[in-house]
Amino acid sequence: MKIGFVGLGRMGAPMSTNLAKAGHALVVYDVRASAVHALAASGMTAAASPAAVARASEVVFLSVPGPEEVDAALLASDGVFAGAGRGLLVVNTSTITPAQSIALAKRAAAAGIEFLDAPVSGAVHGAVAGTLTVMVGGSETAFARARPLLESLGSKVRHVGAVGAASALKLVNQAVYVSYLATFAEGLALGERFGLSVDAMLDVLGTSAAGHPMIATKYDEIRGVSTSPGFAIERALLFLDLTEATRSGVAATTPVFDAVAASLRRAEALGLAAEDVIVARNRYLK
Repeated sequence: MKIGFVGLGRMGAPMSTNLAKAGHALVVYDVRASAVHALAASGMTAAASPAAVARASEVVFLSVPGPEEVDAALLASDGVFAGAGRGLLVVNTSTITPAQSIALAKRAAAAGIEFLDAPVSGAVHGAVAGTLTVMVGGSETAFARARPLLESLGSKVRHVGAVGAASALKLVNQAVYVSYLATFAEGLALGERFGLSVDAMLDVLGTSAAGHPMIATKYDEIRGVSTSPGFAIERALLFLDLTEATRSGVAATTPVFDAVAASLRRAEALGLAAEDVIVARNRYLK
C-alpha cells in the first residue's frame, strides 16, 4: 500500500520505519530536511510538502508535536487536505483535544476524506519495537481499513469510539502519567534529603508498589548516565493544559492534576521548561 507519513521526529521516524518493514511504500515529509533525508536514504520517497505526501498516498499518517502543528500540516495551503483526493484516509497519531479532532474530521468529511484520531502510548522504545498502545476514534469502516497498518505500529490496537474519543483517552493517559512522573520525582527528592542514594531507591522502588515499567526506561537518565532526551517539563505542561481545556467542558474536578500542574509551572518559572520532569527534581523541589 502507498503510505504517507508527515512528521519524522522521535516517534514518527520509527513508526514510519515499521510501516516500511511491513512491506509498504512510504512517502515522507518533515519540516526538518535532515529528518527526511535520513529516511530517504533507507529507501523511502521524500516529498516537498504534506500536500505532495497526500497526492502520492492512499493513507497518510501524522505524528507532529501538538495542536498547532497538526493544523499546519493538515490545513495549510500546502497541507495534507490541499493535496488529498476523495477517499484518502488520514490517521492522526498526534496528541490534540477531542474538539480539534472532531473539527478536523468534519473538514475532512466535507472533502471526501476519512479521518481517524489514533494517538499512541509507549514512548520512543515502544515506537521502535512496534509495541505501542494505539487508541482509535472514528468510524468502524475507517478503523477496519487502518487496523492492519496500526498493528504494524502497536501490540495493542483498540477502537474506543467516535472521532474525539481516542483524543480524550490519550489526555487522560497523559495526565495520569505526568502526575506519576512528578510524584516519583518528589519521592526521589524526599528520599535524597533522608540521605538515601538514588541507586538504592531505584533498585527497591522498581520492584515495589511505587514502581512502573515506564519508569525503568528512565533509570539511566535519572542516574545521569544517559544523554537521551527526556520527558521535558514544557511537554508535560502541554498535556496538562490540553487536559484542562477539555475538562472545562464537563462537570469534573481534577485536584491532583491541578496540583501537579502548579508544581511544574513553578519549575517552568525557574527556567527549567526544557528539563526532564524527574531529572530536574532537585532544582525545583526545594
